[in-house]
Amino acid sequence: MRIVGVDEAGRGPVLGPLVVGILSIPSEDEAMLVEQNISDSKHHSAKKRTEQYEWIVQQSDLRDWYVDTIICPPSRIDNAVYGQGLNLLEVDLFASILNRHNAKIAAPWNITLDACDVNEERFTNRISERIQDWPVEDATMHSEHNADANHRIVGGASIVAKVVRDRIMDELQDELGFSIGSGYPIRPQHDQGITKTHHPRQHSSRVTMVLGYSRTVLDATLLITSSKTRTNWNDTVFIRKLSNVFMNYQPQGQTWPGLPTRKRSN
Repeated sequence: MRIVGVDEAGRGPVLGPLVVGILSIPSEDEAMLVEQNISDSKHHSAKKRTEQYEWIVQQSDLRDWYVDTIICPPSRIDNAVYGQGLNLLEVDLFASILNRHNAKIAAPWNITLDACDVNEERFTNRISERIQDWPVEDATMHSEHNADANHRIVGGASIVAKVVRDRIMDELQDELGFSIGSGYPIRPQHDQGITKTHHPRQHSSRVTMVLGYSRTVLDATLLITSSKTRTNWNDTVFIRKLSNVFMNYQPQGQTWPGLPTRKRSN
């Protein structure tokens, strides 16, 4: 029997992709996750997450572990927000990564999903409808709120998704030439870039409606330039740089989950 966890990172930020991660291991190896304190990525510092991620990838080389990610670009997120909705986008992404896993790893599986839908059973049912040849003999699947905190295997998937996303954001930050942190408009950032925003709601109604995702670069720029803590670069230059990079950005030359060697600092 294998245990399989699936989780995502990046549903709420203004900038950057949504990343879905999967971790699949033999059930007898679950004790290793406990020994390494593999759990919800939000419970660990950036440095600790990176160490845990690299340990997980190492085990996938040494043992019968499966690690994978799907990178969903901002353009697809925006299309979903104004179309089918983010929940169905996640259903499609979770089903896609499970189909890739199932094509390579034979059953039996015990699959646990971190549910974004308020209705956990509905989330499971929608994904099962999109999985090839489901139901599968000797395989189970269920969804659960806070599964990343309640199940080590899902916590491992959350670490995979979070570290992959953080490194993509590091690449984007290098392209821009200034700090943008993780892309959350409500969190203080280390240096310059997106700061804690106090923008008037009417100035960002569309961003608020889509849970933080901007449909255009101007939406994201408005969040930043309307904040009380102003950026310290020329706004015109900033808008041009952001529009040139953000709208066209794609991670280059990387095979995920093999990532850039440069480590993310705290």
